[in-house]
Amino acid sequence: MDLVLTSNILYLDILNPEDIIETKLDDIIITEQHQRNLSFHGEYKIILKQVVNTREEMYEFAEKLNDLCRRIGRLLTYVIGYPLTKRTSDFYGIRKQIILLDEIDGWDSNYKKLNRVFQKIENPKQHIFGDISSEMKHWSQTENTPLHELIPILQKYKTLDEIFKILIRFHSLALCHGYDVKYLLLGKCLEIAEALLPVPYNRKRSFQLLPVEIKNVFKKKTISWLYEMSNTRFETRHIINKKSPNNLLKEMDDQEYFDFMYLSDMMLNYIIRRQFGLEPRIFKIE
Repeated sequence: MDLVLTSNILYLDILNPEDIIETKLDDIIITEQHQRNLSFHGEYKIILKQVVNTREEMYEFAEKLNDLCRRIGRLLTYVIGYPLTKRTSDFYGIRKQIILLDEIDGWDSNYKKLNRVFQKIENPKQHIFGDISSEMKHWSQTENTPLHELIPILQKYKTLDEIFKILIRFHSLALCHGYDVKYLLLGKCLEIAEALLPVPYNRKRSFQLLPVEIKNVFKKKTISWLYEMSNTRFETRHIINKKSPNNLLKEMDDQEYFDFMYLSDMMLNYIIRRQFGLEPRIFKIE
């Protein structure tokens, strides 16, 4: 019998959907499904399978599957592409509201059903009730199916230095959180990322070494501007103006907010993808 975990649906337009991947990772079968929809965006799922023969094996492998789900949840944002809506306000949300970025909100499992099967085998006369699950859905666009890049980085993630794992953890959380939490988490991300710049702790030299297409996105701003926002605005790392202790730091205006969200996300994505050996992903929003 198979223990199966199926991700909730991502509404995902895949430009080259024919090359679907099925492979093994840590002895777990991992595959993907994509169904085109002419009236709306295609529906994409990741499916994990593990053969189990006893309830004890099911308990053992359920832990492995759950660990893989957590890794996929943290890393998927670096391979999934970006929402089709390119307006800044739609991409990051109105100030102090939720950031709209793709994520797998949950997984549907046959764990309980399989457990009932084993219970029925062990106790043929026992009556067992069913269960109900629900889904949340997001959508995006990507050139190839996500597993093309996801499988290699799931392997590399295990060997990353702890500082990169913490950066990925905070960045992925920032992209999912709403309200003021996202500012605080991105501020932490930028603090960590300073040690991971092309020239660690040298913002000016690091900016010069960024790929041209990323520097072009910054326009007249630089990496130093991001750290200025992170350290001198009410919403991020500090709240009290040390030069005037009785006063709070200034809040970001709308343009500062969108630029901070967009450019910090772009730079963090670049740093993490570079560590995984992936080409930079440039996404433009108006």
